Amino acid sequence: MHKVKLEHGAQSYGENTGHVSALGFLQSQYNTCQEKHTVCRANMPVDAFMPTRLVDVRHGGELVHLLERPEKASYVTLSHCWGGLKPFALTKSTATQLKDGILISCLPKTFQDAIAVTRKFQMRYIWIDTLCIFQDDVDGRDWAFEAGRMKDTYKRAAFCIAATAAENGNAGLFYERDLRALTPIKINFEPGLSSSYATTCGSRSPLAGPYWIGCEQSTRVAIDSACLNRRAWVAQERYLSPRIMHFTQETLFWECHESFRCEFSRHEISWGNRAHALKPLISNFRERFPNLELLGQRSKVVAESTNLRNQFYDAWRNFRTAYTHCGMSKESDVLVALQGVSQDVAEVLNERMIAGLLESHLVAELCWYNSWSGTLKDSHRPAKWRAPSWSWASTMLPIGFGSLIGLKEQHDMIKIIDSHVESRPSGELIQASLWIECRPLAAEIRGSFIHIDGVTRQQSGNPTLDSNDRVYVMLDDPIPNGKDEKNIRNVYIVIVRHVNDGNGIEGLVLVPCEEMDEKTCNPHYHHDTRGLPYLEKSERFQRIGICDTSSLNEYAEYGKRLLIKHEQTESRIIELV
Repeated sequence: MHKVKLEHGAQSYGENTGHVSALGFLQSQYNTCQEKHTVCRANMPVDAFMPTRLVDVRHGGELVHLLERPEKASYVTLSHCWGGLKPFALTKSTATQLKDGILISCLPKTFQDAIAVTRKFQMRYIWIDTLCIFQDDVDGRDWAFEAGRMKDTYKRAAFCIAATAAENGNAGLFYERDLRALTPIKINFEPGLSSSYATTCGSRSPLAGPYWIGCEQSTRVAIDSACLNRRAWVAQERYLSPRIMHFTQETLFWECHESFRCEFSRHEISWGNRAHALKPLISNFRERFPNLELLGQRSKVVAESTNLRNQFYDAWRNFRTAYTHCGMSKESDVLVALQGVSQDVAEVLNERMIAGLLESHLVAELCWYNSWSGTLKDSHRPAKWRAPSWSWASTMLPIGFGSLIGLKEQHDMIKIIDSHVESRPSGELIQASLWIECRPLAAEIRGSFIHIDGVTRQQSGNPTLDSNDRVYVMLDDPIPNGKDEKNIRNVYIVIVRHVNDGNGIEGLVLVPCEEMDEKTCNPHYHHDTRGLPYLEKSERFQRIGICDTSSLNEYAEYGKRLLIKHEQTESRIIELV
């Protein structure tokens, strides 16, 4: 026989997530982080910065005030979602009221709870986008200015309060919960002396002593899949914030550069989700090389370590892939909401971002594709131009990157000649062009259509160079149902790269710019030759899809023949827009 004694944990857990013990858990983690976390200290900016406006909550009364150009002091940020509701906000008509003082009770419940947490931690200021950025800014100057400072605003905050479970501003931070499913139970295990038991269990018999049994909280369900983290802006807010307090439906979580914990667990939580590997990777790098003050020196260390550099790139690629699955209320924000993360990655790698693509991997990143999962959004293109056709930011669908990424012996078949990108301080693009030297192969797209929810997709339409040569095609734009499915479309194929002598090929499907439509054509485009004579006669093309021979084994032989045709085709410089 063996004995098992059950004991509930001595710690008292409140039946509401706003209970003093729950907030005490966060306070304890915050203190530990400040006192002991070397990685967190290494990632805290040292230069002075304060947001343009902050909400002053210091007096503890019923009123809070909006301050412009506040004096230096610690502040916190709030990450929240509107959820279809339009809360009380900073406008030209409410500015005076906010500066003179507004009753906390007049603010949305989520704001009220966030102010209470701010005061609990004895912080003077809180930054809430709705109250600190003009929401009726007609010309968009205030918003554009603040969007350009978003990286500093979140990075320099003491911590971020994440209203993770709140569907809108009226939901608040705190929720009732059933402790029976959450509280860990202590088990004192005492094996008996029965020889038959020992013989049967052998080495599988647990060692004598105390064990804790509890229901592990899934961060994927509680955090990653929660309402808040389905917003594109929050992906950046979570990445930039040095410390985050996740207020979920049942549990409070603490996340910083060095630790990820749940109030009911005694152990660290694994970051798990590949999309979130970027933050600890960069954080640990900065902690490892604290004395490399110059960017050139730090980047040299990265460049000398191929493995480390590839880790950075893989994490950045996964981050963007996950980012494109998030919702966005303002279509033009696609690169704006990613600006802070992009700047961080570019700084560490000492590289340049070109319309959302990493310069050192530009050839490979041109082979992004729309990741359709059987259903399509009503609108897969933004109403107005926001990115060039060769950038993943030009589509509203989730994306993935080429099938050849990560394979050895890759050979680039195009050469990047030049690029020209104009953007606003917020990261929003004005214009972008890319010049490449390539060998465009004339081809035709023919039948093999698949119907998906009333939309026809050219899934395996075969651009044919002759009756024997085919490649697999994925078009960026689905073909509307009812269009002549027997229609033959003339296109150009540009082989971008290959592996194993043509067994795997990836390329772009292009059409001349005369066929461009309003949503993919930039109305502000002008033919800038960058002052280089050889670009003056370059033809303009638009990307309409990608092609490859790597995804279908039976097409492998076509790749080798395409390489031969590629070499027989004249090389020229073209402009992608």
